[in-house]
Amino acid sequence: MSVATERHFGRAAAQLHMAQPGVSHQIHRLELQLGVRLLTRTTRRVSLTEAGAALLPEAQRILSAVAIAESMVEQVTRGETGKLKVGFVASASLAIVPRLSHAVSERWPGLALQLNEMTTGAQLEALTRGEIDVGIGRELDEGAGFITRPLVRERLYAAVHDSHHLATRLSISLAELGNERFVAFPRQHVSLLYDHIATLCKTAGFELTVSQEAVQFMTILGLVSGGAGVAIVPEPLRALHLPGLRFIVLEDEFATSLVSLIHLPDRANSPNLQRFLSITEQSYPVPA
Repeated sequence: MSVATERHFGRAAAQLHMAQPGVSHQIHRLELQLGVRLLTRTTRRVSLTEAGAALLPEAQRILSAVAIAESMVEQVTRGETGKLKVGFVASASLAIVPRLSHAVSERWPGLALQLNEMTTGAQLEALTRGEIDVGIGRELDEGAGFITRPLVRERLYAAVHDSHHLATRLSISLAELGNERFVAFPRQHVSLLYDHIATLCKTAGFELTVSQEAVQFMTILGLVSGGAGVAIVPEPLRALHLPGLRFIVLEDEFATSLVSLIHLPDRANSPNLQRFLSITEQSYPVPA
């Protein structure tokens, strides 16, 4: 293309940082491949044949597309653009996911987050299958081939109906819920958080007694607001306002829930994941 635009082999060779015979040889090979003459050469000038004039705009388009593709690949390699598939538990959608999404859009606008709401257990399976790059889950322990990074430790609250005898209290101990009927997740769907809450109850001196089950936090809170029982929920759920619903902080020191990032070790060298983890570090220093 340089010969076509410069109309001179010497100037084209200089522009391409090549020897003039090398340029002539490449043009000759292209003409043999296409079976047509592309250039008319004289001692004074070089001009395009009709076939050469027809080829020039297509050649320019192809070279431009190649340059764009090379630039995109370089940006992805440097971690400046791309896509990251993120799994997250439903409660993270109320604070953690919006905060991280905003931080990414400000500090790394070239990255597109593909967000997938799923339980912690489903995230572990999705990570293993390569369906997500990183997860945001609850009560995760590092192990089983995963790398875990704590994000935030959230207080747990009791959700009760406003007619409940504890509804006017600002805080209670977990032991005061010992005789209550609980609305909770089915253990087979949310085993890690269920087991964590059951362990907290046992530490407080009673067994978790579940009278109603629901997979979604919104359904759990709806059942509580309808008087079906009480629930133990993480602090971000206080943002959901339903008629007749009250939240009371659990004052026990151990009544917390840990939210963490998780990914596979073989993804640790991914530029996209590295920069996402760096942004996470700035937004959420490791909790005590």
